[in-house]
Amino acid sequence: KQFTSKKVIDIYNILIKNFNTEYNILLEVPEEKLKTVIDEKLAIVIILNRMNKLKINPGYDGVYGEIVLDDKEKFLKKNKSLGDF
Repeated sequence: KQFTSKKVIDIYNILIKNFNTEYNILLEVPEEKLKTVIDEKLAIVIILNRMNKLKINPGYDGVYGEIVLDDKEKFLKKNKSLGDF
């Protein structure tokens, strides 16, 4: 998803409404509480980030960095449906 998509902005706003700050979300809020307000897969990515288990390709010149999921991708990958083709 694009960083400016409505869905991403809605998820961000839900997280801020429930947990107040990005710092709390990224470093403090327990995994189980995250899962009560966002998708389990996103909560897991936040926890993996806390554990320094995500590889991140850095951004450059106005281009955002990207998370590289490697073997975690199997778990996080959404199954395709007929509508995706």
